[in-house]
Order: sequence, then structure tokens, then C-alpha cells
Amino acid sequence: MLFLYTRMKFGWDIRHYTIYNSVGLVMSIAGILLGLWVLTSLLKLPPAPLTMLAFSTNMVAAALISWSPSSWYLYLASGVGFLNNISSPLCRAIIANSVQPHEVGKVFSLTTSLEAITPLVAGPIYTLLYNSTLNYFPGALYVLSAAMFLADVILMG
Repeated sequence: MLFLYTRMKFGWDIRHYTIYNSVGLVMSIAGILLGLWVLTSLLKLPPAPLTMLAFSTNMVAAALISWSPSSWYLYLASGVGFLNNISSPLCRAIIANSVQPHEVGKVFSLTTSLEAITPLVAGPIYTLLYNSTLNYFPGALYVLSAAMFLADVILMG
């Protein structure tokens, strides 16, 4: 959906999108390596607040993408959302520490099943939203994403 969004809003071709995607990947790797090291080793931030921080940066990044007036905002969103890939492992760590050791397998089985089902539900919803708002607000699907990340922050809190 992001490629369709960037093509529609900014006229990007596959080359420009690939460059942007590469920058996002580098920012994500930096977030995983440096961000986790600084936040956990130096600042001694526990997993729950760190997860809330990751969800918050994802929320801000999605909002930036949604309302970006020019393409450089997408690069800014990549920088802001540098912690985008640490929330899932942190959530798993929190879950593993919250249940009895003999229940961890059952809980991870349930969460993996839900993660597998999610694209079956989310894909059509995002496609419907994108197609419905394409002509007047193509970034609406990123507002939905930002709202879901806000719900994650609230639930984690």
C-alpha cells in the first residue's frame, strides 16, 4: 500500500520507492542495534516502557506519512519510526515473563495464530479504506495505523 500511496501522492516510481525503502531498512537496523543498546544498557529502560516508546514512534511515523505535504516527510517518518521492529520481540518477552513457564508454549501458539490471521482481516480493510479515500485523502490508511498504534500504547500502559 505504501508504494501505491507514494506513487499517487508524490508520483514516485519504483526506483525512488526502493531508495526510500532502503533508507527505512537502514534506520530500522540502527534502531534495533543502537536504539536497543542505548535504551536498555545505558538508560536501563524496562521492556514495558520501551515497548510503549516503540509503539509511540510507530504512531508518530504513521501520522507523518499520512499527512505528509512533501516526500521528505516520509524520510523523516523513517527516522522517527526507527524503533519500528522492536515492539514484537519486546511484547513476546513481556508475555513470556507474565505467564507460568509451562504456559508459554500455549500463549505463543495463540499469539502466532492471531498474527497469521491478522493479514486476512487487515488486508481487505486497508484495501477498502484506501480505495474509498483515494481521491480525497489517500493517507487515511495511515491514520488508521496511527490509531491502532495509539491503542497499543494505551493497552501497554
